[in-house]
Amino acid sequence: MAKRTAMTIGDWCTLLSCLLVGTSCVAHGCPDDCVCREDSHFVNCSSLGLSDVPGNLPADTVTLSLQGNDIAEIRAGSFAGVEALRALDLSDNRIHSIDANAFGKLSKLSHLNLSRNRIRELHGETLRHSPRLSRLDVTHNALMALPLGLFHGLRDLSRLHLRGNGLASLEGGVVHPLVGLRDLSLADNPWECDCHLSEMRSWLERYSHRGGAVDEVRCSFPRSLKDRSLASLPADIFSECAPLRENPALASSPGVAASPGVAASPGVLPSPGVVPSPGVAASPGVAASPGDPEQGEEPGALVAAADDAADPPFCTVRPKQPPVNVRRAVGTLAVAGVVCGITSLMMVVAAVYGCLYAAMMSRVRGGGGGGDEARERQSLAMEASEEASEEFAKEPLNPSPA
Repeated sequence: MAKRTAMTIGDWCTLLSCLLVGTSCVAHGCPDDCVCREDSHFVNCSSLGLSDVPGNLPADTVTLSLQGNDIAEIRAGSFAGVEALRALDLSDNRIHSIDANAFGKLSKLSHLNLSRNRIRELHGETLRHSPRLSRLDVTHNALMALPLGLFHGLRDLSRLHLRGNGLASLEGGVVHPLVGLRDLSLADNPWECDCHLSEMRSWLERYSHRGGAVDEVRCSFPRSLKDRSLASLPADIFSECAPLRENPALASSPGVAASPGVAASPGVLPSPGVVPSPGVAASPGVAASPGDPEQGEEPGALVAAADDAADPPFCTVRPKQPPVNVRRAVGTLAVAGVVCGITSLMMVVAAVYGCLYAAMMSRVRGGGGGGDEARERQSLAMEASEEASEEFAKEPLNPSPA
């Protein structure tokens, strides 16, 4: 009985010590099957088949790897108690949803890897509590767009990888806050090189001029520009685009204001330079959807209902001008016409000169032939005269009659 009482007292002592120094007890805990390294504050829970973020992570964790699990959702409070976290790897999971406050307590977070998941959208406030974020990898997901404000306050973000998503456009306002960006990856997205991309193109030019690195952005739509590099397109190809703020009628509507009597679906625009006739309804566009990884489709793959992309909602189309290549062709033809005209004139002058020269030579030759004939006639006349003289000399002069 005394032994049992002693154990009970010991248990109470242990419980009391944990209550008094509870933080230390938790700090030295480690989730089942995970590997925790106290010297580097690194917790490795990779490839364990986890369906959720472990809840008993050491409070002093600095680096956490949850790569290669079956996590499908990141909820608010998933990382509560690990405020010291600086590097988080959530790649190669099945994540399709991230709560707006999922990283709300991670104010020291600097590296975040969300690559190779099924993320379709990110909230504008997802990263607002992580101002020290310097590297963000969201490659090979199913993102269709990035919300305004997503990168607000992230002045230290230097590497942003968005390769292999379903991004068709990227508003300039999304990336303007990234003043410290040095490495940007945008390849393998179905970019629509229309009015919606004009602001992004201008921003990319300024970004490149200040030394930023970016991979090649190639157009997927419209069909006439397919596989063309965005950087290779002439600047005036976007001259038909005007920002929505210049057109109050467009700015007041969620979609696009069509011509009088024209019904248009929200967010759907006629093709650049094409003005719908009054009373004709605009054809509604078909939204492209990202591929479904569960059915073996590539994340970010798009199924388009039309070859040519619709104009962006925030653009209106100015009166169509001749393309730059047409204007250059007209100039080339004008120069070629002038050169051909001068050449033809020179050929006519040369022909006239040749005719005159031939006529002069003919006259000279004709005069020379007449002189020879006259000399020949004079020679014949002299010979005849000599023969007559000889015959006359042979005859007797006034013979006497017999």
